[in-house]
Amino acid sequence: MSKAGERPRTGTHAGVIAAFIACAHEFPDHIALIQDDRRLTYAELDRRSASLASALAARGIGRGDRVQIVFGRSIEFIIALIGVTRAGAAYVPIDPKWPEERRVLLERLTNPALVIVEGDAKPREAEPGLDEPRTRSSTSTGIGLDHLLNEGDDAIELGHAHESNPSDPIYIMFTSGTTGEPKGVVVPHRAVARLV
Repeated sequence: MSKAGERPRTGTHAGVIAAFIACAHEFPDHIALIQDDRRLTYAELDRRSASLASALAARGIGRGDRVQIVFGRSIEFIIALIGVTRAGAAYVPIDPKWPEERRVLLERLTNPALVIVEGDAKPREAEPGLDEPRTRSSTSTGIGLDHLLNEGDDAIELGHAHESNPSDPIYIMFTSGTTGEPKGVVVPHRAVARLV
């Protein structure tokens, strides 16, 4: 784990997130993302994704977990996928324009530990008769990215990333399902590292 301003060590087989963090430290003021008239530097992307990863870790999200990200194409989508990966979990991208039936089906197939949606939606409170709040949420009642970022700001660890094995899943992509039930393709870290 490295502290703010300290450049993490990366080698030939550095993981996806380690490579991102190294790039963010080397080019902090360079523009990482552009959407319409919005710009986000590598330093800002590093901080926001680390904040999300800290919030997820505080909720017990980590290696072996799956997190659905219900976003359209946006800067927030990239922050979410980097943050989830940084926490050690695998992300499952869900297009909010998909029919509700498909989103519900994919939630059943992936059994996510958490669902992240756009905005500042708060997690549901504990249901009457239950000792603990619900840890899972549906695609229609997920936890808002803004809410999670606010939670993570208090415990942010820049440079921190969960150590992932090359065979650990980084994301799950689903087929269109035009000939039947959609099937998930699990993509490991090594596949993305090799490509990038």
